[in-house]
Amino acid sequence: MIIDAHAHFVPPNLITALEREGDACGVEVQTDAEGKQRVVFETGLVLRPLFPKLVDLTLHLAEMDENGIDLRVISGWLDLVAYWLPSNKAARLNRLQNETIAEALAPHAERFVGLATVPLQDGPTAARELTYAMETLGLRGVMIGSHINEANLDEPFLEPFWEAAEGLEAFILLHPFQIFAGERYSRYYLHNVVGNPLETTLAAASLIFGGVLARYPGLRICLSHAGGFLPYQIGRLDRAFEALPVARERVNRQPSTFLDQFYYDSIAFDAESLSFAIRRVGEERVLLGSDFPFGMGNPQYRADMDSLENLTPEARQAIMGATATRLLHLGKL
Repeated sequence: MIIDAHAHFVPPNLITALEREGDACGVEVQTDAEGKQRVVFETGLVLRPLFPKLVDLTLHLAEMDENGIDLRVISGWLDLVAYWLPSNKAARLNRLQNETIAEALAPHAERFVGLATVPLQDGPTAARELTYAMETLGLRGVMIGSHINEANLDEPFLEPFWEAAEGLEAFILLHPFQIFAGERYSRYYLHNVVGNPLETTLAAASLIFGGVLARYPGLRICLSHAGGFLPYQIGRLDRAFEALPVARERVNRQPSTFLDQFYYDSIAFDAESLSFAIRRVGEERVLLGSDFPFGMGNPQYRADMDSLENLTPEARQAIMGATATRLLHLGKL
């Protein structure tokens, strides 16, 4: 089975629900003169308009068939997680997202499995929502952002969430978002081009240096975009551990020893870089991913994999679906 482990979808029934009860979720759905819909938060944050490939599963299916994808792991849209809202409103918004994703995917269970979103600004509530999403709705894990209102992922208030995620054996897609990087990142789309992999790296480093991976060795965290810069600069983290007492405050072994506690999608955009990542972290740690349907997704994700000539059949099978099958408990479908 060939599995795409990284893709996004917003159910149309979520937008309908938000039109009906947006006040309870801290949002409003607005429609412009061209008929484009967008979500506006009570904080004043305005999201970019929804677009057809983001809200239409038939377009996912067409793209999957074109690329020979048997099954796709569907995440929501991280811009809708609302870490910045009061926890009660964010909890309602995330509950609606999880219920509508589960409902939308149910008629296509042979082609899709879903991931939840949770209100990470409230660790206990996030833990409860993840438990509900997996045990009641049948979702297979959760997509989380790389920070919570600029708080790193090793903050103490997240301990209940990590404990629940480990206990549930949840697949966790760690995805960058909300790059607060200032003027230097405003040109050339650098907030995404450079900022997104930097965000993933910062999040991963906080999980390592903050001791989260040491305390919860069973976590199944997949780093987006081939791990950001982590596999390529892990030696710098090791050097910090050796040279700086502050880097050893919460962890007692070299950061590079944690590389094999993460998983990594294949979205490197370059076959040579992807080959390096596979060699560095091991083929059993890499999952096929597309980031469909966003413009900075990788339209050549199958071609990049097919171009790698030095993979054993076993390694190719692991990356293309065998590891994802195990992580997502797909034998229990």
